[in-house]
Amino acid sequence: MAVGRRRILVGGPKANELAQFLLELGSRRDLTTARSFAQQFNGDKTRWAKYLNGSEVIPSRTLGRVVKHVCGTDARKYAQDLAHARTLYERAAAEDRAAGAKGDAGGAQVAHRELITAQQRLTDSQVKLAEARDADERARAIIAMLMLMCARAESSIHELDERNNADRAQTQQSLNDARLSLVRTKQELKRARRRLVVAERARKALRKEVEKARRETEKLRRGACGSRLLLDDDAERRPFPDRREIDLGQDGDPVRYQQVLERIVREGERLKRDLDIIQVHTGRLGLGSVVRSPVAIGLALVVLATLVVPVITGFFGEGPDDQPSPTPPGEPGTMGEARWADPCGLLDSASLSRFGKTRLVADYGEINRCDVLVVRKGVEVAEAQVYLDKGPVEFEGIPVRTVGNVTIASFPREEDACVRIIATADDQQVQIIGKQWDTPAPNLCELADAATDHAVGVLDDGPVPRRAKEPSQNSLARIDACTLLDAAALRHAPGVSVHDKRRGFGSWKCEWSSADGGSRIKIEYSRDNFLKDNGKPVNIDGTTGFVAAREDGPDNCVVRLPHRTYTNSYGYATIEFLQLTANSPQPSGQLCDAAKALTATAKNIAKHIAEKWQNRTDGARRKHLSDARKASGMNEPT
Repeated sequence: MAVGRRRILVGGPKANELAQFLLELGSRRDLTTARSFAQQFNGDKTRWAKYLNGSEVIPSRTLGRVVKHVCGTDARKYAQDLAHARTLYERAAAEDRAAGAKGDAGGAQVAHRELITAQQRLTDSQVKLAEARDADERARAIIAMLMLMCARAESSIHELDERNNADRAQTQQSLNDARLSLVRTKQELKRARRRLVVAERARKALRKEVEKARRETEKLRRGACGSRLLLDDDAERRPFPDRREIDLGQDGDPVRYQQVLERIVREGERLKRDLDIIQVHTGRLGLGSVVRSPVAIGLALVVLATLVVPVITGFFGEGPDDQPSPTPPGEPGTMGEARWADPCGLLDSASLSRFGKTRLVADYGEINRCDVLVVRKGVEVAEAQVYLDKGPVEFEGIPVRTVGNVTIASFPREEDACVRIIATADDQQVQIIGKQWDTPAPNLCELADAATDHAVGVLDDGPVPRRAKEPSQNSLARIDACTLLDAAALRHAPGVSVHDKRRGFGSWKCEWSSADGGSRIKIEYSRDNFLKDNGKPVNIDGTTGFVAAREDGPDNCVVRLPHRTYTNSYGYATIEFLQLTANSPQPSGQLCDAAKALTATAKNIAKHIAEKWQNRTDGARRKHLSDARKASGMNEPT
C-alpha cells in the first residue's frame, strides 16, 4: 500500500485523530494527497488539505462517502469503519465547538478594550477639534487684519503711483516746454541775425541805388535844357520813384529786401541787353554824350518796370496776367496761400544733428514736400519728411496737444514710419514723418518729435514760411493739374466725369472719379533722380515714359512721364515728372493703354501751357521795355 508523505497535524487532538483516520482510509485506495482526494470526491484541493492536517473538521456526509469508497462491497468492514468514523467525527466536532465558544469570549474582551481605546481617541479628537476651531477663528481674525493692511497698502501705493505719474507728467511737460523754449530762442536768435545781416545789406544797396538814381535825375534835369527831348514841368518836379514804395511795402520787411536783391541779380543780363539796344538808338540820333540823360530815363524806367512786373503778376497758372501774388504774412500757426508755402521752412537740419549727419533735400518727391536725410557711417538710414496737405483733419482716438494756434497729433509707430500731424489754424495740415531706410536707424518717433518741435516753434512765431523764389518758367509747379485733362480726354476712362474732380494741395494734384467710385484717374507732380526703375520704358508721343501695371493693386496702372530735367542745389540732375494713376476694373493691358493715352494728352496740354506762359511773360517784358523807351522819347529799333 502506497503511503504519502508524513503530514504535520495542526488541529486539536480530536481533530488530529479524525485527520489521521482519514489518511489511513485513503492509503487503502492510494489516496495520499489532497489533490488525489479532491479528484476522487470533488471539491477544492485547499479544503482537502485542511481536512487532512486537522485544521478543519471534514463534514460527516463527505466522511461517509470516503468510508464507503474505501470499504467497497465488504459490508462488515464498512459498518466497523463507519461507526469508528462517526465516533471520531463527533469528538472532533465537539472539540471544534468548544474552541469556538472560547474564542468568542476572548474576542469580546478584545472588542471591549478596543471600544475603550476608541472612546479615548474620540475624546482626544473632540479636544483637538475644539482647539483647531479656536485656532481657525484666530487665523481668520489675523487674515482679516492682514487683508485690511494689504488694502491700505495698495491704496497707499496707488496714491504714490498717481502722485509719481503726475510728477513725471509735470516734469515731462516742463522738459518739453523747456525744449520748445530753447528751440524758439535759437530760432529767434538765428532769425534776428539773419534779419540784421539782410537788412544791413539791403539798406546799403538801396541807399546806394537811391543815391545813384538821384544823381542821374539831376543830370537828366540839367541835360534836358540843352536837348530836343524836353521834359514837362510835372516831369521835372516828379521825384525819382522810391523802390521801397514800389516793391518792399511800408514796413521794410527784410525778406522783401532779399527778394528785391535776388530779382535785381536775375534781371542783370536782361538789363544789359536792353542797355545795348538803347545805346544803338543813341548812336542813330547822334546825340553823343548829351543824350545820356534820356538814356538814363529809359534805363531807370526799364529797371522799375522789370522789378515791378514780377511783384504784381506772380508766377502760377497759365500766364502772368491771371496769377495770384504772394499773400502778406498771415497769423501765427496758419498755412497761408498754399502755392507760396515752403515746406523746407519748417525743417532745420541742424536741429536734427543729434541723430547723425543731416542734409536738407528740397528737390525730391512731391512739390509740397521737403526732407532731411540722416546719414550714419556713410549710409542714409532715415529721414524726416515734411508734407503739406489740405485739411481739415479729425483725430479720433489719437493723443493730441495744443501749442499756440496749432494742434499736434501723435500717431503710434508703424513698422518703418512714425507720423505726427500738425493741424493749422486755417484748417490745413502739416504731416511730419520719421521714416527708416536702413540700419542702424535712430528712434523714428524721437526723430519725428524733434522735427515737429522745430516746426511748432516756427508756427508759433508766424505762418508757414513763404518760398524764397519762383519756380522755373517751364516748371510743372506753375500749372494747375486739374487743367491737364478735359472731357474729350477722359473718354478713355469710361464712367469718369470731368466735373467730379478733387483738387489737391497747391493744385499740384487732381483726381477725377466715376459716380460709383470704382474708376479713378489721378495726376500729380513729383521729382526724382532717375525713373528707370519705375516700370517698363515706353514711347509716349515722342517722350520715353515708364509704365507700371498693377503697382498698387490688380486694377491699377501708373505712368510716369518726364517733363524737364534740371540741376538741384547739390549739383545733381533732377527729373521733374508727371505721374498719372488709373484705377478701374479692366484688363491690365487695356487699362495701361488708356493711361498712356491720357498721359499723352496731359503732356501736350502742359507743354502748351508752359509755352504760353513763356510767350506771355516775354511779351509782358517787351511791352514794359517798349513803354520805357516811349517814356524816354526813343523810337522802336527797326
